[in-house]
Amino acid sequence: MKKYFLISCICMIAVSSLYSQTTATKKDSTDNKEKSWKVFGSIYGGFYHKLTASPTTAKSGFEVKTGILGYKNQFNQNVDATIMIDVSKTTRDIKNKYDTATITYTEGNNYTAYLKQAEIHWTINEYAELSLGMLLSSQYLLTQDKFWEHRYIDYTFQETSKYGNPADFGARIKLHPTENISVTLNMLNGDGPARWQDDKGKFLYTADVEYRKSDYLVLRIYGDYKEAPTPAQNAQSVLNGFAGYKYKNFKVGAEYSLVHNVNYLVKDIWGASAYAVYKFKRKFEVLARYDYFQDITLYKDNQYLIAGIQYEPAKNYFLSLNFRDSKPANISQIYLNFGAKF
Repeated sequence: MKKYFLISCICMIAVSSLYSQTTATKKDSTDNKEKSWKVFGSIYGGFYHKLTASPTTAKSGFEVKTGILGYKNQFNQNVDATIMIDVSKTTRDIKNKYDTATITYTEGNNYTAYLKQAEIHWTINEYAELSLGMLLSSQYLLTQDKFWEHRYIDYTFQETSKYGNPADFGARIKLHPTENISVTLNMLNGDGPARWQDDKGKFLYTADVEYRKSDYLVLRIYGDYKEAPTPAQNAQSVLNGFAGYKYKNFKVGAEYSLVHNVNYLVKDIWGASAYAVYKFKRKFEVLARYDYFQDITLYKDNQYLIAGIQYEPAKNYFLSLNFRDSKPANISQIYLNFGAKF
């Protein structure tokens, strides 16, 4: 499968490049100008207070969940490179033994700096793009997270439930067969941003199809396949569907995910999320979100609710007062979140 995937990718790049040479191209307006570059970053944190007692965690406290610093350089009209460092908790490696009784974690520091993106991106022509390096996840970061737009409050449900990695080493081809449809193919290590390729050399293959109508409708289906590390295990795969709709000041989104043979065992888990956001008086928003998902360790059912209000005192600076409730942990919290992007 690996060989056929690589051959297909190479053929698509060659055809796209050949087609671009036989069609009219625009003059590269940046060749004779100074290179374009920018520094960007974000700070996401908050203060929480638990309404229910917990013997293992603090009742109240401040936190910074994300600190990002990045740099992007535009070499010319078609080629750019982006590098980004993320400071957050790096715990991602969760393993379940064959008997499903023993679960092990690779625990990381709560504020570990790691390479989240190191991407070289080439727009071959108007129909095809190629990206190489450490790539952000097309499973949930490039579409769902951007549509949600409230990452400073909490991540989208696939990320919080660890149904996939936020980034990975590999190659990506994005095709634009029509104005409204895009097709994305990835070949990745499958081990996330904190580790090298596993010693078996097994890859993760992904494909998704996305339909966009202007900026108000997004429909998307995603699937991936990860080879089993050993013959005694089963290949793991993920199937995800997402729909988002915007109308004036109102926005809704919903998604569903199924993980087949989770942790390479004969076990399936699934989850779903839905949310609504309404903006009023220019700087205020009300929002509500509900997640239902099965965790990837003990496969228990979980429910998670967020409801609150957001205030934007300045562009790209956000404050939110929100209520959260988690079950079966039965933890209720009041959060004051803050976020800034530059």
